[in-house]
Amino acid sequence: MQAALTEPTLPNLFGKRARSSFVRGLGRATALCFAGDVLLKTCNQVAFDPEAKKVDSSIAKDPRWRAAVSIALPLALWGDLRHRKVFEDRAARMNRIVRNHGAAGPVGLAAAAAQRLAAAATDLNCDQDAVLSEAIDLAIQSEVLHAAHHGRDVSRARAAVELRVLNAANALRPTMH
Repeated sequence: MQAALTEPTLPNLFGKRARSSFVRGLGRATALCFAGDVLLKTCNQVAFDPEAKKVDSSIAKDPRWRAAVSIALPLALWGDLRHRKVFEDRAARMNRIVRNHGAAGPVGLAAAAAQRLAAAATDLNCDQDAVLSEAIDLAIQSEVLHAAHHGRDVSRARAAVELRVLNAANALRPTMH
C-alpha cells in the first residue's frame, strides 16, 4: 500500500529531478498535489518553467501560493511515509514548530492533520475516508484561524480553503487504495 501512495498518478510538473531546492524541499507528494487542482486552479498564474522544471522563487511571496503550500504540506507528509527518514525529520521539525506556536493555533492544527494522515497510512484496518475527512477538517480550522489572526473574512477564507483542501484530497485519493 505504501508504495502506491507516491505513484505519479497525476502529471508531475516539477519532474523527477527538480532543480529548485524550494520545490525539492516540499516533497514529491506536494508536487503531485500542485500538479492537480491545487496548482492549476488556486495558483494558475504561478510562473513555471517546464524546461528547467522549477518555479520562480519570487512567487513564494504570493499569498495564493502560500495558501496552497499550507494545505499541501500535511498531504505531503502522507507521501513521505514511503521514505521513513524524511517523514521522521519533517514530523520532528513540525513538532518543534508546534511547541513554539501552540497546539491550538493554525500550525498546531496543520500538524494534527498531518498526524491523522500518517495514522491512516500506517493502519490498514482504519477507515481511511473517515481519517481523511478528519484531517481535512483540521486543515480547514487551521486556515480559518490564520485568517482570523490577520483580520480577514473568516467565512470567505473557510469557503476558499474547503475548495482547495477537497481538490487536493481528491487529487491524492486515487493513490490511497
